[in-house]
Amino acid sequence: MSSTKNIPDKFFCPLTKKVMHTPVMNRDGVTYEKSAILKRLEEGNMTCPVTNQPLFPSSLIPNAKLLKEIESWAKEHDMEEDK
Repeated sequence: MSSTKNIPDKFFCPLTKKVMHTPVMNRDGVTYEKSAILKRLEEGNMTCPVTNQPLFPSSLIPNAKLLKEIESWAKEHDMEEDK
């Protein structure tokens, strides 16, 4: 996104601190940018950084609801995505 002004906090990945483009959610309901959490797992960090519970790539599911919210908000606020 072009600017972080007034963007809802839930749109930001807790790892990258950037607006998510491909949000995925773990079993605990914590959402991350897919590439960021997969990188963390590939580096051997096999726990959720928020809850400290075990985390596996197979337990991540797309957070389609949040993605739609992000896309809708961006469109309503004339925000361009930076990919």
